[in-house]
Amino acid sequence: MERKKEARVFCCWSGGKDSCLALYRARTRGYVPAMLLSLVDPSRRISRSHGLPEEVLLAQSRCMGLELEVVPLPRGGAEAAFETMAERAAGKGCRTGAFGDIFVEEHRRWIEGVADRSGFQPLFPLWGEDTADLAREFLAAGFRALVVSVRKGLLGAEFLGADLDEPLISALESKGADPCGENGEFHTLVYDGPLFAEPLPFSAGRVVETEKHFRLEIGVSREP
Repeated sequence: MERKKEARVFCCWSGGKDSCLALYRARTRGYVPAMLLSLVDPSRRISRSHGLPEEVLLAQSRCMGLELEVVPLPRGGAEAAFETMAERAAGKGCRTGAFGDIFVEEHRRWIEGVADRSGFQPLFPLWGEDTADLAREFLAAGFRALVVSVRKGLLGAEFLGADLDEPLISALESKGADPCGENGEFHTLVYDGPLFAEPLPFSAGRVVETEKHFRLEIGVSREP
């Protein structure tokens, strides 16, 4: 009997909980995680969304036993960057991409449009679900993450470095933040869980203040 071809999937990887849970769910649906693709600021070499250095994203990928591809995302060049992601994924046999979007309809439609033109199938494993339930599912699955960025005006720097847990979810909700930060209220770094062969060896540094955010500098304490 002919063996069924593996359904390989890439993940649009931010380093945080939503993309991680999306990849985890894709795996439970029978997809085989094959690679991570991260969009980075080409001048500072940090992830556009979470402000994580490339070395941290690379260390995560090594702890997960997956290949990482970083794609420069210049301002105004999002569509070209996504097309590059699709080309690199296709070269590794991945025609499906997992995304951690939950309810921002405009962003989903944009991804679907790029996917249609680029020839890959977008997968949204978290779409339309209650964000508090998703945050708690992430914890119940055994993942661990800490807050690395918060939006000023809503959350203070005191949240930085805090482990995501039930009390923290409640505290975030009391401040008016979405439990998954889907509106950009906060971002996380996943450092352990069922997709990891070993915990991420990270180090936390100083707090950096930008125009819109407080961010925690994250480094790698040793080679995984």
